[in-house]
Amino acid sequence: MRRSKPPPVAQSTDGRAEFEALDGDMTVTLTVTPPTHGGTPVNPSEVLEALWDAGIAHGLDEGRVRSLIARSHELGGPVTGVVASGTPPEPGTPSRFEVLVQPTQRPVELDSGLRGAGLVDYHFERPILNVHEGQEVARKAAATEGLPGIDVFGRPVPPPPAPDRAPRPTFRVTAQEDGAITRYLAAESGELRVDEPHNTVYILTEYMHRGDVTMAQGDIVFVRDVAVIGNIGERAVVRAGGNVQITGLVGAATIEAGGKVTVSQGIVGGGRGLVSAGGDVDAAFAENATIRSGGNVIIRKGALNSDISARGSVVCNQGRGSIVGGSTRAGRLVDVRRLGAPASVQTEVVVGLDWALLERRDELRAEIGRCVENMRKFDQSLGPITVDDQLTRFPQEIRANIAKAVRQRVALAHHLEELRAELASILADLAASPGGVVRVLGDAYPGVKVRVRDAQTVITEALNHCLMVEDRQSGGVRIGTLS
Repeated sequence: MRRSKPPPVAQSTDGRAEFEALDGDMTVTLTVTPPTHGGTPVNPSEVLEALWDAGIAHGLDEGRVRSLIARSHELGGPVTGVVASGTPPEPGTPSRFEVLVQPTQRPVELDSGLRGAGLVDYHFERPILNVHEGQEVARKAAATEGLPGIDVFGRPVPPPPAPDRAPRPTFRVTAQEDGAITRYLAAESGELRVDEPHNTVYILTEYMHRGDVTMAQGDIVFVRDVAVIGNIGERAVVRAGGNVQITGLVGAATIEAGGKVTVSQGIVGGGRGLVSAGGDVDAAFAENATIRSGGNVIIRKGALNSDISARGSVVCNQGRGSIVGGSTRAGRLVDVRRLGAPASVQTEVVVGLDWALLERRDELRAEIGRCVENMRKFDQSLGPITVDDQLTRFPQEIRANIAKAVRQRVALAHHLEELRAELASILADLAASPGGVVRVLGDAYPGVKVRVRDAQTVITEALNHCLMVEDRQSGGVRIGTLS
């Protein structure tokens, strides 16, 4: 008979408590395993002492330790939880970048106040960031440092570096530090650009438009050079502080440049457009165009029924090189291959006088006339009263109005003196002009009016290869033959 073995006696185990620092020593987890079969339970005081001995003092939650131990005993199984947490560092603020230049905003209502007259102004500027040399164009506020944290061992935890996402200044932009502020300054005038993909800021000195320019796209207003790879449509506007270069045709548009204007093809103004330049104007041809130049006007193939003014010379001597119809004014020389037409088209040429001075002379004369009329009205109203007169003999209620009117008359008289002085200076400059020359390399037709400074004549018979200058002795125009 076999005897059965007695059942094995279960072996008892003591409870265990194990902890681990995680997350870069920012947290401590505690795992509590309960005892079995009568083993010794985990003692909370001993666990806390072990944590302190390990150096874990910051952020230790003693209540959490006791709770985990009690929970383990209740469940009869292992329990894990966080019993200590460090203080995380506070991040700083990133740098802040601000563009100080704003483009001209397109108005909600494109109305210039003319609606009551049945007219509406539909012009608006393109959003170009025009800047000038030395101008502060942008500003960066430096990133601020954050506050350090503390890990569970009481050691400081540095904050993460605050990001600096501000664009770097590159072409024609300089940076000037002023404490926590960095100022971005324009080294040259031009268009400010912020390149977000490359995180840079720079300035362009030429505004280039590829394609035709139309009024619907907005006016091009730029402080430096403008290049248009295309045509300029009717009523379009291009204004540049520098040069304007156009590869196509200019219609009844407005082109204004501080420098020169170059048109690869022609200018067809329709009697409404304007091309104005501080420097030269160069075009293939001009038809019903208005051109104003502070330098020379070069019309390579010919000008028809156009109003052309140049402070320097007007040159039209390539190909047919004809000036037919309209008015041509030049300060020094009109150099043309053919002047006028057999059909006696009304053509006028003026040389030896600065057109800008002539226009200012006419403006001054008109303004002087208005001032004289206003002075007459003041004199009729005020009589012999002067600024030094005592006004006590007048009723109190009108003294202030009389005194104001007297001051206005004095100011008007002073303004009239200034206008007359400027007019006298302009007349002296016009009188001192050395004169000018009209040179015709081919034919000059009857009916053409020629004025050389103060001398005038009308061509009565066809001329060929001739030179026209002022005859100071006779006061007329002397016509000679080109040698």
